[in-house]
This record gives sequence, C-alpha cells and structure tokens, in this order.
Amino acid sequence: MHQPKNLFLRFFPSKNWQYLAKVTAIAVIYAFGAKVAVSIPGVNKLATCVWPPAGIAQAALLLFGWRVWPGIALGVFFFDTINLNISLFSGLMSAVGACLQGLCAFTLLKYFKFRTSLDRLIDVVNLVVVGAIISTQINCTIGTFRLCVTGLVEWSEYWSTRWNWYTGDTLGVLIFTPLLLILYKKQTVQNPQKTETKTLGHKIWAGVCLLSLITVSWLVFTSENKGNLSGYPLEYLPFPLVIWATIQFGQRGAVLASLIVSSIAIWGGSQGLGPFIHKAENINQAILFLQAFMSVIVITSLLLTATVAERASAEDSLRQSEIKYRELVENANSIILKLDTEGNITFLTNSHRISSVTRKQKYWEKTQLAQLFP
Repeated sequence: MHQPKNLFLRFFPSKNWQYLAKVTAIAVIYAFGAKVAVSIPGVNKLATCVWPPAGIAQAALLLFGWRVWPGIALGVFFFDTINLNISLFSGLMSAVGACLQGLCAFTLLKYFKFRTSLDRLIDVVNLVVVGAIISTQINCTIGTFRLCVTGLVEWSEYWSTRWNWYTGDTLGVLIFTPLLLILYKKQTVQNPQKTETKTLGHKIWAGVCLLSLITVSWLVFTSENKGNLSGYPLEYLPFPLVIWATIQFGQRGAVLASLIVSSIAIWGGSQGLGPFIHKAENINQAILFLQAFMSVIVITSLLLTATVAERASAEDSLRQSEIKYRELVENANSIILKLDTEGNITFLTNSHRISSVTRKQKYWEKTQLAQLFP
C-alpha cells in the first residue's frame, strides 16, 4: 500500500534507511508512551486505566504494514528491561505478546477491508470490535500469565490483573489509534478562495471550543465535588463540547477533544480529585467509572464523525452526479423532454426549451412531438 512521504522520511532516500527510520521511530514512540503512562503522579493504579502503547502499535502496523513489527518488539523490550528491571526472558515474552496482539488486529482489520481514513461507519465499528475488544485479549492473557509464572503477581490475582491489563489496552486502542491514523492522514485540498474566507472564523471557533473544553473539563475533573454537587453526573458536562468539536471540526476535532477530556480526567483521578473518586467506594471502582466514561466519549465521537463524513461524501457524490447528468442532458443532440401528469411539456433540452422558442420552433416541435405521441 502506497503511503504518503512525510518530511521525516525525506532525509532517508534509501528504502532500507527509511525502513530502519520507521522501526526506530516506532520503538522510541512506543517506549515514550509507556514511560508517560507509568509516570502519572498520585494513584499508580490509575496509570494502567489507559495504555497508549497498545494504540501506538496498532496504528504503526496499519499505517506502515506488518514489516515494522520489530519497532514494537524493540520498544517493549527496552522499556521493560530498562525501566521495569525485569529479566531478559520476561522482556522477550512481553515483546512477543505485544507483537502478536498488534499483528492479529492488523490481519483481521485487513480481512474486513479496513480503511485508515475512518470515514466510514463500518471502519469505526471494526476498529472498536476487532482492534479494541477482540485482539486486546492476547497480550493481557500472555502478559498476566508471565507475571504469575515469574512470581511478580500471585495466581489469586490473575483475573483482576488480566482485567486491568485488558481495559488499559482497550482504551489505549480506542484513544490513540484513531488519533494517530487521523493526524497522519493528509488533509484534502479544498477551494483556496473558500479556505481563505473560512480561515479566520475557523481559528476563532477552534480557539473558543478548545478553551471551553479545557475549562469545563478542568473544573469538573480537578474539583473535590463535596457537598450536594457530588451526587450529580457532572462528569458529562464536557460531552456537548466534544460533540460540538466533532461536528464543527470533523475527525481531528473529535480525536483531539476526546484526548483532552480523557487526559484531564486521568490526571484529576490520579490526584484523588473529580467525580469518579468521590462516587466510588474504592479505587478499583473509580477506575471502572473512569474507563466507562472514556469509552462512551471516544466511541460516540468516532461514530458521530464517521456518520458526518459518510453524509458529506454522499452529498458530494449526489452533487457530482447531478452536474454530470445536467451536462449530459444539455449537450445531447437528441430531444429530451419531461411531461407532467397532465401531458404538458415542462422541460426540453438545449435550444428546444419550451420557455425560449420561436413560433417556427413551436411549429416544428408540435410536428415532431405529434410523431412521437400520435
């Protein structure tokens, strides 16, 4: 599959160097995402509610093909062995699990003819079901088994650990895979005149939406929520702003808005703040509330933006079809007419239009039509 060249790959003219550059970049981004996830201050368990490397791995394979899997393996191996101080065998097993999960998602999505543009509703559904729900069963199963075998986790905690691992990978795919796929995609070239007239207004509305989204999310997820307000579903106050960003700014607005809300919610929860902490009886229940909230936000925004994109595509196809049909009719050499229910002519092609004909033409038309409709 042909991929658009970016500025980064232009520094490597050889295909071999480009491949090595892709593998290195994927490994570095994977390790960096893992480092950020485990470096969230406060409650450590909340860091596992979203695992960005799972989404980074799937996005890398979907964008560059299955041959870049060594980048995923290197990222997992170096992060686990250097930052977590585990054995080489455990690092290799972790790399195997992450690669198998990403390759499984890649294979299944390609089987269902998945498009990385995410401009079809079926693509979003396939990403959610195949990429986020089914394929993420692999790494959590292998990884938790490895932790129990090596003694890092008790066997009695197998299912709870596996569940936390699974939900973290699922949300990592839901949030970061669409984000990377859409940000990597080239913007379609529009009419320059329309673009110039909409640039200023577009930037103003984007700034208003961004400022409103950050402000509302910060107030909701970093407050203590004590007193009478703690019983209200304040966590869904940013939801209309996410919908606004999705409709107004399309796919990029949807994924960025979801990322902003989710990031602030995670950070607030890690500090012991926000509605999820105060409504939950324990930290595990708070994590579950937070994960359910982020799933609703991300899936809703992705489905909505795909629906809007499909509708826009259908309108554009209908408009193009109407233009082609009109050109065909107006340039036709034969007479094409349209009659109403009473038999009156409402449309004639080219110079034979009923509204602009002369007496001689009317007589000719009457003669010709008499032959057509005796």
